[in-house]
Amino acid sequence: MTQLAETTDIKASAASLTDKFGFGRDVRREISKRLQSCLTDWIAIALQLKQAHWNLVGPQFRAVHEQLDEIEADVRLNADELAERIVTLGESADGRPDTVAGDNHVEALPLGRLDVGECVEALVSNIGKVVGNAREVLPKLGEEDPISEDVLIAALRNLEKHDWMLRSLIGI
Repeated sequence: MTQLAETTDIKASAASLTDKFGFGRDVRREISKRLQSCLTDWIAIALQLKQAHWNLVGPQFRAVHEQLDEIEADVRLNADELAERIVTLGESADGRPDTVAGDNHVEALPLGRLDVGECVEALVSNIGKVVGNAREVLPKLGEEDPISEDVLIAALRNLEKHDWMLRSLIGI
């Protein structure tokens, strides 16, 4: 197939996506940008959860160690759903390390061993930032694409549940 034919096929494919979703490429791009902002946050918090899981020390170590692994698995699953929604809309999801490092709302955890209480406090703070960004994005998604809104609501519901459980560990 020639380059021209490939370009024509891509344009025809983009046009069929407009018919399928009921909105054009510009709207799909805006929706995808909003979801991408959340995707980088979800990937960043998943990485933090794993970092904390490996370096945790102190009282309740085993229970929190296992809990962080469970949360991280759920967060990764939700990140995958966000990425797949972006791709479903005809855009590219970007989970490259430099993109995630440069475009997230999460503050770095300290390097080294992490006391259980301090670690949970830091994770709760960062989860709050991820939730805050997602809640800012949510109303606009609802206006543009209720399916994308639903994907983000499911991810938020899951993350907020885990946030509650972590906050309960430290009494906040």
